Amino acid sequence: MTRDRICLVQFPHPGREWGPDRGSSLRSWTQLQEGHGRKYIRHSGRFSWDGITVQDGEIGFWGEWEAPSSVTPIEHHETGGPKWIHEPTTDVQGMPEKRQNTDPYVFGGFFYTGCKQEKRLRSGGWAPTAMQRLAAGSVILFGSTIADDFVVDTVFVVSDGRPHNQHDFHTVLRDQVPAAYWDVMLRPWYADDSGGRSYRLYRGATIANREAGIFSFIPCLPFPDAGRGFLRPRIDLKGIVNPGSLQANRLTVLDNIGAIIPLWRSVVEQVLKQGCALGVAIAEVPG
Repeated sequence: MTRDRICLVQFPHPGREWGPDRGSSLRSWTQLQEGHGRKYIRHSGRFSWDGITVQDGEIGFWGEWEAPSSVTPIEHHETGGPKWIHEPTTDVQGMPEKRQNTDPYVFGGFFYTGCKQEKRLRSGGWAPTAMQRLAAGSVILFGSTIADDFVVDTVFVVSDGRPHNQHDFHTVLRDQVPAAYWDVMLRPWYADDSGGRSYRLYRGATIANREAGIFSFIPCLPFPDAGRGFLRPRIDLKGIVNPGSLQANRLTVLDNIGAIIPLWRSVVEQVLKQGCALGVAIAEVPG
């Protein structure tokens, strides 16, 4: 078996912004065929301007939430900034069978599993990718290419990983994830998987439980300043981040965890210099 490796991963995902349903102040469940998008989200959380002192309050941040949300327009938005503010909900009654999953997931902790963890073989089968072999301390930069820049919405530091599949995920992950995670991620993910393929749930290191001093976060702003929105921060890491990579992950394997710490610090500095705080904990979404 291939051993786990410490990596910095550039993980591109769709950067388009979801708005409300036509003629509505709500955004319903994202249908499977629609693909993924981002929302500018208002939610309770904890944030820091220096990675040391933490404050509580409502924050605004860019993220993935393919479950329903209430939507408010931003009247005066800048080019590249958000046009709407979403407040997440979980509408179990209106849950379509063919719905899109939310991955990564940042509510009640940092979680990632599934997306780009397998590849299709010429034979028609599936094989795991290197994304299933990330060692603790690895950093995943989830973001998008916008106007020839790679902009980040989630900085995920791996704490640990748990393999699971369609047959055992109820048991293996029962006490590992927030309550809403089952409906928003796991059930839609496994809805069409009849082959029992394996994936790995990664939990992110937090500011309270760091990995070699580093932790997961989202760029954010506290309200009321967050009410005007903000541009997702650009990240420049020469030879590591490629803005031209629109879909394929870019993995840089590092010798040890000491080599990834200065790269993580560079990302933190770039986020702070562009006027964002570090969102270090986001409240769960009530079921």
